[in-house]
Amino acid sequence: MIFITEKYPTFRGYINGVNEREMPNGGKAKSFKIGTRETKQDGTKVYSNWWFSTIGEAHKKEDQLTEGAFVTVTAFKMTNVSKKNDDGTWEKPYFRMQVSDFTVSGGNNSEAPSKDDEDVF
Repeated sequence: MIFITEKYPTFRGYINGVNEREMPNGGKAKSFKIGTRETKQDGTKVYSNWWFSTIGEAHKKEDQLTEGAFVTVTAFKMTNVSKKNDDGTWEKPYFRMQVSDFTVSGGNNSEAPSKDDEDVF
């Protein structure tokens, strides 16, 4: 498990999807798909997307995370999760990301940078 907390942005991206599901206890849980871009040394761009959930302060303001919003993440937690089966074997591990703090600009906000802006990611 790794916690990353900074005063400055750790990464930025656009919300590409929002998923809400019913929980067994009657509540609802949301997850968010974020897309980022980086430029390799040869100038080619690499695009990535992944899902994350919110914890702590971020959970209190997750209603700001709408499709098209530009998000600057300043704190998050990464874990590699694996479950042990009843027969003693382990399931294939998966990556889980939980954002604990962020700021949003964009969506309908004209202050958001263009998706083609080189300084965004």
